[in-house]
Amino acid sequence: MEVITGLWLCQSKQSSNVDWCREKKIQSVLNCNKLFETEQPIDSNYVYVEKVNDFVRKAVERLMHFHYNENKNVMVVCENGRRISLIILVYYLSQVCGITRLRALEIIKTKLPVFEIETNIVRYLY
Repeated sequence: MEVITGLWLCQSKQSSNVDWCREKKIQSVLNCNKLFETEQPIDSNYVYVEKVNDFVRKAVERLMHFHYNENKNVMVVCENGRRISLIILVYYLSQVCGITRLRALEIIKTKLPVFEIETNIVRYLY
């Protein structure tokens, strides 16, 4: 789902859909499923606040470079498109637009089907 112009939030399986990526002119993929989420139970990926914050900070820097500075179409993916990739987009929008994380989340939610935020990531969004 395109959250803002040129910035997509997707499930990781979408990144292998070459035709779709070509059609949407995706120029960069931030694959959080590969870089952050591991084969461990999902909850264990989000236990250490420092680990999550460090990954999100680095991911936001990459988005600033590719999406904001270079104006590239970027797709941010995680396993279900509603965990670490959502956190990253909330932080990114908050930083770029100078708004609260809660407001950034509200904006993102207007673009997505109704969904329940998992309890293990709620603390990063507010």
